[in-house]
Amino acid sequence: QAIASTLDVQKLSYVIIGTLGELLGVNRGALLLITKLDDGYEIQPVPAMGNISRESRKRPLDNVFIDILQNQHQPLLQYEIVFNPDYGAISLLDRGWLREIGMEMFAPIGIGPEMAGLIALGPKSNGVPYQTGELELVQLLADQTVVALDNARLYGALGGQNKQIQQLNVELVQEKERLEIMDRGKSD
Repeated sequence: QAIASTLDVQKLSYVIIGTLGELLGVNRGALLLITKLDDGYEIQPVPAMGNISRESRKRPLDNVFIDILQNQHQPLLQYEIVFNPDYGAISLLDRGWLREIGMEMFAPIGIGPEMAGLIALGPKSNGVPYQTGELELVQLLADQTVVALDNARLYGALGGQNKQIQQLNVELVQEKERLEIMDRGKSD
């Protein structure tokens, strides 16, 4: 319920990662927002736990890491990326970035052909690898998050448009006052 009612992406990140942190014993995690652009993808971290850079990354449209997560629609472990030859096509650039952010698991948020983001979780505090049931739980939560994430993004965009409209209204009032002053000058 907390996820469905959250209209702020940062708060949504805190709720999701905080919940998973309590359930799984994780102390590092973030939402990674994925925005499809004309020439690729932008991945924007929204940290919730741990020291995680907010620096966004651009990736090409033919990004193997994103394609794998979209097509398989299940969590992908860092261990698999490193040691499973099936994931050998993931670029060195992506491998370096994934190692740098220090996450152990990536679960796709999205239904259908487009991903809205990823739930990224660091290692569990007890050092035990993620188990199948835990991966399924994270993916279930990721699937429930897609609507809330879309709503939060739309709400954020609406807030930006409201600020822009307010600024335009201020400018319009100032221009009207300036014209009234000029009009009075002509009358005198």
